[in-house]
Amino acid sequence: MTVQQPDVYAGEPQTWADDEIDLRRYLAVLVAWWREIALLTVLITALAAGAAWLWQSRQPALYAASTDVVIARLTSRIALDERITTSEETQQGGVASWRASLVQLAQSPAIADAVFAELGDRLPAGWSGQELLGKVTVDNPAGPDPRTYSDIIRITVKTGNPTQSALVANAWAGYFVDHVNQVYGQVPADTLAVVQSELENAQAVYLQAEESLQAFIAESQADRLQQQIHEKQALRQNFQQGRNALLAAAAISANEVISSTIQDNLDALTQLYSRRRLTQAQLSQARNLATQLEQADPAAGASNLLALQLLKAQVFARPMTSAEQPLAVDLTLTLPTFNADAAALAADARTLVTTLEGYLAQLDGEIAAASGALLNAPNADLASQLQAAPAAGAAGTADPFEQPIAQLDGELQALRSRLAADQARERQLTQQRDLAWTAYDTLSNKLVELNLTRTATNSEVRIGARAVPPAEPQPGPNLLLPIAAVAAAALLFALVLALVANAIGRKPLLARP
Repeated sequence: MTVQQPDVYAGEPQTWADDEIDLRRYLAVLVAWWREIALLTVLITALAAGAAWLWQSRQPALYAASTDVVIARLTSRIALDERITTSEETQQGGVASWRASLVQLAQSPAIADAVFAELGDRLPAGWSGQELLGKVTVDNPAGPDPRTYSDIIRITVKTGNPTQSALVANAWAGYFVDHVNQVYGQVPADTLAVVQSELENAQAVYLQAEESLQAFIAESQADRLQQQIHEKQALRQNFQQGRNALLAAAAISANEVISSTIQDNLDALTQLYSRRRLTQAQLSQARNLATQLEQADPAAGASNLLALQLLKAQVFARPMTSAEQPLAVDLTLTLPTFNADAAALAADARTLVTTLEGYLAQLDGEIAAASGALLNAPNADLASQLQAAPAAGAAGTADPFEQPIAQLDGELQALRSRLAADQARERQLTQQRDLAWTAYDTLSNKLVELNLTRTATNSEVRIGARAVPPAEPQPGPNLLLPIAAVAAAALLFALVLALVANAIGRKPLLARP
């Protein structure tokens, strides 16, 4: 009995009784009935063990024989040249799926029927292929690492005769190896048939393309058209040579006039450059003299006067030509007197400098005009005279070669068009023939490769270890675990039965008085 603290809201203490299970009375019941419980457990366990022993003793002895088939791919590679070579490896996808496929093939009913057909007279009467299949187990044992599988397919046969077990296991492994190598290691017959059919079609297409090309070449006009083109080109070349000769004869006088004009312009330009050099030298002397007069001592007026007088004389004595135009500046100078001062002389020298600078600018303009006349005028005259030469050479008549050359050009264009069309058709037929030959050659090489591959059979699996008749039968199943399970169930049953009997008022039967 426990008492709870007063509730804040109720203000009254609350009491209740806890439910308690007293196990001592149940233990007392089990102790009182222990003899019955032990006897019942032992009896049930003994009956189960006897039944298991009787069942096991009546089972026929089975002899297990195993044959190991090794997954060992041996591929034959035959290479005649770079065109004909067998493949080196068959792509089979993942390794796990490959092993699973082999295990499934090893349990094929087709193999069971083949083994039964071979060993039918050496097997017990009443057996069938399906019954033989039930006596065969196939597994893929684990490798050194339990997480991986080995490359062994183990075929195990269990029968009541050790010799029959080994015989069936070896025969089963032999058919399994033959079946797998035939499926994965040989070229299927339908593939060879398809390639052979395609090869015959490609040969027919190639022969037809070759005949079409030969027929076109026999009827082709390419050689005749080429010859006509060469003839007309030669004729046109002759006409053009005659026309060029006419133009050259008509252009001789124009060339002479142009040469004379060019020589006159060169002479004039040479004279202008000569006067410019002289004027440039005189201008330099005048500038130096003007600077000297501005800075000179008045006592040296006589010598400076003589230098200025000499320079003026040189300027007025410059070379002249009969065709020279008058200067744009006035070079008339008044000679100074001997008593002139230095400032007047300096002013006179500066005037001479200005005059020479203007003359030099005039000479630059004349040189530029003469250079333009030398470069442009003769070319323009030559072009105009050459254009007018045919008419002048023909004495006012039209060009006699114009119409024949134009007619030959039209004929050459038509012949070239026909030749281009003929050559394009020949190229098209040649390409079709070459493509057909490539297809035929490829299929022919492929057929040879498939035949070689089929002849040199590849090996995917091989028998690694053959089965031998076992000396001892296959041990039966271990019955300890089932008997232990039955004993535990019997004990539980006896406990429940004792509790029920005590509850209904029964007394232990084996209790001492």
